[in-house]
Amino acid sequence: MQEKLLDLPKLKKNGLRDWQITAISNLEKSFKGNRPKALIQMATVSGKTILP
Repeated sequence: MQEKLLDLPKLKKNGLRDWQITAISNLEKSFKGNRPKALIQMATVSGKTILP
């Protein structure tokens, strides 16, 4: 499973807000840094439901 976290597909940024891109990018960085567990904390109505 951890091998898959090192080979993630390129993020498609179309339609995402800046903070969503930042959250996803930081999550990917965490996975690639051998930290397979993560929590994304975002404000209400910030677009969490459409995170890929």
